[in-house]
Amino acid sequence: MNTSTQPLISSRLINKSDEDFLYCLYGLGRIEELAPLLWNNTQKESFLQSQYGARKQHYQSHYHNSIHQIITLDSFDVGMIHYCEKEDEIRLVDIAVMPEFQNKGVGTTLVEELIHFTKQCQKPLRLSVLKYNLNALRLYERLGFSVVSEDDMYNVMELF
Repeated sequence: MNTSTQPLISSRLINKSDEDFLYCLYGLGRIEELAPLLWNNTQKESFLQSQYGARKQHYQSHYHNSIHQIITLDSFDVGMIHYCEKEDEIRLVDIAVMPEFQNKGVGTTLVEELIHFTKQCQKPLRLSVLKYNLNALRLYERLGFSVVSEDDMYNVMELF
């Protein structure tokens, strides 16, 4: 008999006490991008704080009534997901998983749950992904997303 159990992935709404975790998660997601820059740690930190604040302000002004959740794995905070139901779509605004928990099915499970929700709503699921984020691109393509438009930095993908 197999007594091993699958890790429990769950979510909860963010609260003010999650701010440090969200900032840390944001910074971890930008490490590769900042690595080639000849900035010292103070300059990188200043840049990250500025960009994090700008992103937070953008999300608040463009995604009213959105759902922003902390993702837990066996009760440990490992990531976040942010999505918004609009009149004509569900928009995956942002998703991030701590590097040590990537490639363990966490992101796949979250996106699959969101796909299930969008099918119930009978709306397309749309997202924007950086072109150089190859792991995310592979995940979305594997889950059935298609590129519907692009610019120099981003692919806009959709699943309907």
